Amino acid sequence: MKNTVAAIAGMLLIAALGGCATAGRGRHYAALAKEYPFDYFFPAPGVSRDFDTLDEAYEYVKTAQAKFEAVAAKPQVKGLAAKLSGPAAAGDRPVTLNYFVSASNERGVVELPDGAQSLEAALRNEVSALVVFLVFYEGRGVSIPSYHLRDHYRYLEGNAHFPSFTFNGIEYAAEYPVNWNTEIAFSYLRREID
Repeated sequence: MKNTVAAIAGMLLIAALGGCATAGRGRHYAALAKEYPFDYFFPAPGVSRDFDTLDEAYEYVKTAQAKFEAVAAKPQVKGLAAKLSGPAAAGDRPVTLNYFVSASNERGVVELPDGAQSLEAALRNEVSALVVFLVFYEGRGVSIPSYHLRDHYRYLEGNAHFPSFTFNGIEYAAEYPVNWNTEIAFSYLRREID
C-alpha cells in the first residue's frame, strides 16, 4: 500500500511539473482525433474492441476521449478512473476494451440512437454526455469515465460514481482510488502500481 501511495504521489508530482508536456500531449490527441470521423471511435452507443497491446489501447482511449469532448461540445467536469474486481475478461486479443456512451437532459437519461450520425447529434444537443471505457488486461480491469456537462448546469447526484459495471453478463465491482485518471489506470493495468 505504501509503495502504491508513493507511486501515485510521484505520478501526480510529475504530472504537475510537466503541465506543459501534458498540454502538448492533449493537443496531440485532439489533432489526431480530427483526422478520424466520429464513427471510427463510436459507431454505436456501446461497442467492444480488442487490441494487441496496452499501448494501442491507451492511444485509442486518449484519442477517443479527445474526439468525444470535441463532439459533445461541453467541457469535462469529472471522471475518476476505477479498479474493477471480478473474473478475468477475455477477448480475441490480449487487451479487451468496451465503451458505452450516455446522454441526459433535465428530464433524465436520453435513449440514444444506434446510427453514428444521430448519436453524434444527440451527444452534442443534450445537457450532459458521458463515455466510459472498460479496459481488461491479464486479469486486471479498469473503468475510465469522462463526464461532460453544458455550462451553467451541475450534476444533481454530486460526486456519485457507478458502484459496478456489467460486461458480457458479468458484474464488476468498482473501487475508486483517490485521484486516478487515464494514465494511472493504465499504470495499474501494466502492473506498475497495485
